[in-house]
Amino acid sequence: MLAALADQRAFLSEWEAAGPTFAYRDRIGAHPRVTAASAALRRAYDELMKLYGPAEPARNRAAFFDYHCALDFL
Repeated sequence: MLAALADQRAFLSEWEAAGPTFAYRDRIGAHPRVTAASAALRRAYDELMKLYGPAEPARNRAAFFDYHCALDFL
């Protein structure tokens, strides 16, 4: 999670610094920091599901997924 958040922060800082000339503004999914953050979030979600998923009620499993989706730019 921390690696994903660090990548997202770096991406947003880069975008802010570049302003309207940011090369990825219309294709953020192609930015290396965004893809790295998404991969890290998927790994974190998978780990969470391995640890808690099978024994958790459906509403908790749904919340795990919703939190993942809320953080993932892709």
